[in-house]
Amino acid sequence: MKRKVYVLDYELISPLGIGNKQVFENIKQNVSAVNVLTNFYTEGLELNIGAEIKDHLTRFLAPDEDEQFKEFFKIERKFALIYAVYQLIKNRVLPMVEDLDPMQGGVVLGIGADCGVFEFMERYIREIYVEREMSILEFKNFFQPIDIYSAFLGMRFNLAAFQQGILTACAASNQAIGWGAEAIADGLVDFVVTGGTDSIINTIGYIAFEKLGTLAEPDEPLANTCKPFDINRSGTVAAEAAGIVVLASEDFVREKNIKPRFEILGYGSSLDAYMITAPDPTGDGMRRAMESALESARIEPSQVEYINAHGTGTELNDVAEVKALNDAFGPALEKILVSSTKDRHGHAIAAAGVQEFIITAMALENSFIPHTRNLKNPIQDRWFRPLMDKPVKKQVNVAMNCNYGFGGVNSALIFKRI
Repeated sequence: MKRKVYVLDYELISPLGIGNKQVFENIKQNVSAVNVLTNFYTEGLELNIGAEIKDHLTRFLAPDEDEQFKEFFKIERKFALIYAVYQLIKNRVLPMVEDLDPMQGGVVLGIGADCGVFEFMERYIREIYVEREMSILEFKNFFQPIDIYSAFLGMRFNLAAFQQGILTACAASNQAIGWGAEAIADGLVDFVVTGGTDSIINTIGYIAFEKLGTLAEPDEPLANTCKPFDINRSGTVAAEAAGIVVLASEDFVREKNIKPRFEILGYGSSLDAYMITAPDPTGDGMRRAMESALESARIEPSQVEYINAHGTGTELNDVAEVKALNDAFGPALEKILVSSTKDRHGHAIAAAGVQEFIITAMALENSFIPHTRNLKNPIQDRWFRPLMDKPVKKQVNVAMNCNYGFGGVNSALIFKRI
């Protein structure tokens, strides 16, 4: 029998705000973070809009961090983002793990592709591990550069069973949450810190997505630029985000006498093997991921009440995703609330999953289901009835979060409010 997996806590930094409260207040107020970019030099580029975090993250730097660490923080945006989330949540997590066997806890994060600023961080973490006399086996997965972020959190929270990075583009952090949940369900560990971090608010990332033709043409006002599931959509909006989700086993929750917030019911993943930069137009891989999540959750399609769809606003994704939703849910889809929130906060690539998982969690806890802000003329296909015009104020207990990445990597995660 698989063990139950619970969500104990979560924290988010987004273009919509710093911390859960600010983010969800802006969701409720129908705010969009899409605007002209200011965090990097855009002169000469065809486009210059996105959803960026305006906050000066250096305010999160602890004064006792050494100077080399501070320099790394300043030049590596993805690390700065996850470090800031760590600072927001650490005082809530540390009491949970103070007497936990380090080999009963792990870290897994979805991470974006990087230009390779790793030398200092690798040396820094290795020295810290040596100083603490932890064996090489206790950070066995650290040898890949993308694992540096997870190794850092593992070091700070003293979680040593694994420190894993997942690099599957837009599906990465949704997969990270699913991977962490499966590690607990299978009895490998009792506690996992998971989530992800990414930013394409930089010259290389932005130009790459511009050349792929996935970025939206500006609309007026700029907040209306990204139009998920609209027949007039022209693309997505470049963005950034970072988030942490804390998972634990039923035994851990009982022993610590902690009241969990959600239960992870099911997780599904699949691979199209169709094209590196485009989804299978039939949506077959997306469908298989959703059906796998439903099967592992042991629920019927009609029991899902809300779906936070990937909904990028790109020509290829949205049509394939609508087909997949229809095929996976059938007539039950007509009564399920479906929306995408990317038109507000943009597409954070590897951090898209954790951002949208946390927004979905807050939606369930606040009985406030956000609509697709910029959707006016929806794609018409069978039972697909996306939520548009206004949010729904309703208690919803079971939700699915879906994210799909380059190379045809597909993920779906089902959880319920407790």
